Amino acid sequence: MLKQLWIADFGLRIEQRVARAQSAIRNPQSAIFIALMLGLLVSTSACSNIEVPDLDKDVREQKIIPPAWQPLPLRVGLAPFAYENELNAEKTNIDKTRRWVIVPTPDRLNGQDGMHKHMLDVLVKYKMFERIEPIANATPKMSVDELRRLALAQGFDVVLQPSLRRHDIGYVKSNNWYAWNMLFWWMMSPVFTWWIADEVFDVNVHVDMRLFPTASGQLALTKRLLPQEPIQRDCDDFDHGFNALSIFSTPGYMGESNWQKLGGKLIPIGECEAHKQMLRYITRDLARKVEEGDFLDDLRRRTGVIVGVDSPGRPGLPLTRFAEADANALSRFMLKSPRRPLTDGAVTTLTGAAATRSEVLRAISELTSLSRTNDDFFLAFCGTGTLTKDGRLGVALAQPGVAGADQPLEITPLIELVEAALTERPRTLVLYLDCSFLAKGDSRCAATDALLGKLPPRAENETPKSLLAPILARCEEWGVKLVVLSATGAQVGLSAPERALEMEDLGSGLFTAYILEALSGKADADKNGDITLEELRKYVDARIAQIAELEGVNQKAWYHASAGREQYELPCGKK
Repeated sequence: MLKQLWIADFGLRIEQRVARAQSAIRNPQSAIFIALMLGLLVSTSACSNIEVPDLDKDVREQKIIPPAWQPLPLRVGLAPFAYENELNAEKTNIDKTRRWVIVPTPDRLNGQDGMHKHMLDVLVKYKMFERIEPIANATPKMSVDELRRLALAQGFDVVLQPSLRRHDIGYVKSNNWYAWNMLFWWMMSPVFTWWIADEVFDVNVHVDMRLFPTASGQLALTKRLLPQEPIQRDCDDFDHGFNALSIFSTPGYMGESNWQKLGGKLIPIGECEAHKQMLRYITRDLARKVEEGDFLDDLRRRTGVIVGVDSPGRPGLPLTRFAEADANALSRFMLKSPRRPLTDGAVTTLTGAAATRSEVLRAISELTSLSRTNDDFFLAFCGTGTLTKDGRLGVALAQPGVAGADQPLEITPLIELVEAALTERPRTLVLYLDCSFLAKGDSRCAATDALLGKLPPRAENETPKSLLAPILARCEEWGVKLVVLSATGAQVGLSAPERALEMEDLGSGLFTAYILEALSGKADADKNGDITLEELRKYVDARIAQIAELEGVNQKAWYHASAGREQYELPCGKK
């Protein structure tokens, strides 16, 4: 009986509710009111805080770029993104975990719309550097030296190598909305709980930026790009994938598909934060760094063109046998010096028939793009010096297309080679000369009576003047500091012409033999590991003087240093 009464009462309640619903439907005003209330409830329940990142807006509102910003005077080669994640995905990416590593695909890292392209676009858009481009033909697996060589060939000053160290999202906690979520679940309907942002997740996109000079490939700077504060967002159920029973299991029910969906929303926010930190670092820390002397020393390239041409000894030309050997020995030493070597990949050595005027000028032209305001250019010549028809210093280079004992020589004004080396106005031009210009009959001089006769006469008491003076003046005019190491001073007005001896016992020119001996460490008077121009001069002059006296000839090396280069430190050290 009681059971029958209960069934009848339950049926009556159902009929009443259906009647009220039908009445509401027949009453348009009531139906509209109910729809509005439902819409309001749904809209106020949708509390997700996951936004679409807007880098331009953040840069503008947070004043990340200084008002008077100018691009840093660096040419940067951007290496491909490397992946060196600190978290082990195999241990982290387990179903029902609280953290998930979003393992990037190769396209995500270095594809047409990958992180590498995004970083490049940001650096270009905000004009961070004088020039920044991808390193052509580079791959993420290349060694630093391989990247350096490719970047050097493209004329870059530095390699910027980004490395992805964190790329993950994780559950942090449930926030204060969780209690309201439970209330909606029990008192009203589970529908509304799916829009309540009651779960807090974080995102980590951390990037290491490493900077390597193309001069050495040695790490100069490294910076971890990570947000100033943890990036956390309040999420609702639809942010990471709908689940009808999520109210009871958050975040334990999370599987890979949930994490991937959530990562698609949070990872872009983390990447945007990394870009902002990159801009802050460049405009503040790196901008100050590029003005520091030690940092500029790390970036400095020492490029060079080293030329050696032996004269065949035909009538009108002397016979030289060791000029080409001197050039090769000088090149090997300068490249392998433990201290301040010339930059590997930025040195061209031309000897014999290959050392034509056109080839020497071409080699100089190719390297001037790597010899700018912070760089040093070494121009060395070992061989036969002479005078041009208009009385300027000249060097004897090979004639194109002719080799062997009958090879004629082509006289090229020395200042023409110097001017080619000054094109990009390097910080320092080091001019090395193992030849003589005014000693008729010397093995490293092709001057004749006719050429010497064109020199202006000198008064008896007039101080001897060097024919290298126009080169000194031209460098000063171009604003380039000059260091000269020469076997002779090409001085007009001396009682005996200056010679540049070749020594069969040494198998070398006298000047080059003692220069290399000095730079190998013997001239390091203060034992500090470096050899200055002054230390070199003292060592070499003393030894040349001994041999010249024994030979009864006039040879005295000639040196010059512009203001600020008096203590110039040369490539040196025991190999």
